[in-house]
Amino acid sequence: MNYTYHLFSGNWCPMCIMALPQIMSTFKELELDKSNINFYDVNAFKTEPKEDIEKFKIRRVPTLVVLDENNKEVGRITEFVNKSWSEDIKEIIG
Repeated sequence: MNYTYHLFSGNWCPMCIMALPQIMSTFKELELDKSNINFYDVNAFKTEPKEDIEKFKIRRVPTLVVLDENNKEVGRITEFVNKSWSEDIKEIIG
């Protein structure tokens, strides 16, 4: 299955700074096509990028939204992980 990944984070966010290396390591391990990964730099008020924040209903960062090839959301990780970023991402994509 071909998924697209939408990662919302901000360089002002300590949790984002800690999570980003783990997320990127997982993407690399899974050998994901970079064209399927979309990064969004969210401002501290979580108001920009407005259109994308509204479309994906982003309230907290970091947030990773995973869509299938029909653009249907198949999973989301918001701020906190259950096990680890790697394990949670792998659970979403099976």
